[in-house]
Amino acid sequence: MIRLDNHVAIVTGSGRGLGAAYARLLAERGAHVVVHDAGVNKDGTGFDPNVAADAASRIREAGGVAFPSNVILDSRDNCQSLVETTLLKFGRLDILVHNAGWVAYHVQELTPDFLQRAISINLEAPTWLAQAAFPIMKQQNYGRIVLTTSDRAIYQQYALSGLAPYAMGKMAQIGLMTILLG
Repeated sequence: MIRLDNHVAIVTGSGRGLGAAYARLLAERGAHVVVHDAGVNKDGTGFDPNVAADAASRIREAGGVAFPSNVILDSRDNCQSLVETTLLKFGRLDILVHNAGWVAYHVQELTPDFLQRAISINLEAPTWLAQAAFPIMKQQNYGRIVLTTSDRAIYQQYALSGLAPYAMGKMAQIGLMTILLG
């Protein structure tokens, strides 16, 4: 089993679902985890700081090291702040997993505000997070950036009506990852 003792990871959207599973697994393998989740609703609105706090508490109760963050990743400054907070708390950053996102179905009722929230979390946030994390990882001569996507975006047979903003954002993350690998 791969151990990640004393590595530091940020996992966005890790208060619930797959993100929470990623954060728990990293902590079980020894990583110190920043559990990030703004606790938004399925349409990307709202705010509940308890989502990240509760998930981090569960990791600590299981013997792991976890720190909650509920910053809303809607700007370059807020993404930079998440990385800076991680450095202040743990002194390094080795792993960035951008998992945050939400699946909300909009067909005829798609609005510019909803589309902008989808673009913000699925395209802008991973770009700004990678921009903030990359120099740190380069200086350390080590780092891993993981951007999650979905078969709902990649394969036509799994596409669902109304998921256009979600699918577009997840496909954009594939493009970003391709560039980061280069």
